[in-house]
Amino acid sequence: MANLPEWIKAEWVEKHQKELSNLRVNESRSESFLKTRREIVAYGRALLLKNQIPEQKFVIFGQPRTGSTLLVELLNSHPKIHCENEILNAEVYKKVLFPSLYVQGRCAKFPNKVYAFKIIMFQLPEEHYTDPEQFMLNLSDQGWKIINTIRNDSLRSVISVMVAISRKQWHSREKNSFKNQKVSIDCHRLIELLERREIYQAKEQEILDKLDHIKVIYEKDLLLAENHQKTSDRVFDYLGLESVPVETKLLKVTSNQLSDVIENYAEVVENLRATKYAKLLSN
Repeated sequence: MANLPEWIKAEWVEKHQKELSNLRVNESRSESFLKTRREIVAYGRALLLKNQIPEQKFVIFGQPRTGSTLLVELLNSHPKIHCENEILNAEVYKKVLFPSLYVQGRCAKFPNKVYAFKIIMFQLPEEHYTDPEQFMLNLSDQGWKIINTIRNDSLRSVISVMVAISRKQWHSREKNSFKNQKVSIDCHRLIELLERREIYQAKEQEILDKLDHIKVIYEKDLLLAENHQKTSDRVFDYLGLESVPVETKLLKVTSNQLSDVIENYAEVVENLRATKYAKLLSN
């Protein structure tokens, strides 16, 4: 933790590391072995096949629940693109010792593609003890293009995270009953996540101000299906690729009205009105 910049709160990192440790307790030996093997293979590939790393590569960088998974699926409609999801998600995979080298190893696995992966801002410090700014600057120096996904409605974005955790479902490709299933929101946790998101968003923009990038705004570019092709074409043009038809099977898993999703909606509103985040209720 000594390598992390001062703006990152130590208690967030410690809390996340405890959560990861608890997940590891329930992990089987075979799962642990396969994850370790994948990491070692990636390092070997990065060192032995470094000449095969694609010249064209990009990263989708942002906060959780900003439409990045939807964008990954749309862009993967292109036959020349291989875009992975969160390869540095320690909750799904594992904490890797050398994140930058691991990324190079994953990239070298697809020498004939425009390779990409998705990274969530907090994963770097909270899961890998890595300075986000230095990590992104290094990627840019290595020729990676950067696509920043943002969601203007930060309240809905944070609540979407909490709902997904409660339901244990982040995405869906088929109709299900979750859309009308309400969940109870921990108001203290909600405010904590809003504070954390605010700090990370400010730092994210500070990092991006130093880098060439394009933005994809959820409400403007991804919320409506009618905008998906135009948004994808803009990204394809940024990458120097020809346009192809895009499609997705992802479906919304929550209602557009927060009161239809949150069981204790009145309590949430009352608690937010007593904070600086009261202005977010107007959305």
